[in-house]
Amino acid sequence: MVESTYPEQNTPLAQLAAGLWAGAPDLRTLAAYKSAVFRVNVLYSGRVQGVGFRATARAIASGHGLSGWVRNEPDGTVQLEAQGPQDSVEAFLADLRARMGRWIVSSQVCPVPVVADSGPFEIVR
Repeated sequence: MVESTYPEQNTPLAQLAAGLWAGAPDLRTLAAYKSAVFRVNVLYSGRVQGVGFRATARAIASGHGLSGWVRNEPDGTVQLEAQGPQDSVEAFLADLRARMGRWIVSSQVCPVPVVADSGPFEIVR
């Protein structure tokens, strides 16, 4: 622990804020990581076709400023890829589950490589 000549600066919270606490995460690095571009591929199963899943995914993704796509698969699943800042992608997935969770039995989420110049989120057929 780094000692300060000011007692109020010797508390863990003050040291964290001042960046003096050994082992404290660099909050600037953490913020940069959370805002870095991230892309995921998600496969949803359940009764996810014929219930407005794709349109809902597109609306929510657009609201989060994400790019990517969503499509129905021949086996009855729905697959999507979403790209944007990691915190926005995570919020999108949480919002989609909150809206469509009653139809989802399972989901498989896998990170995939970022696509350069990815356009707006769209429904593909």
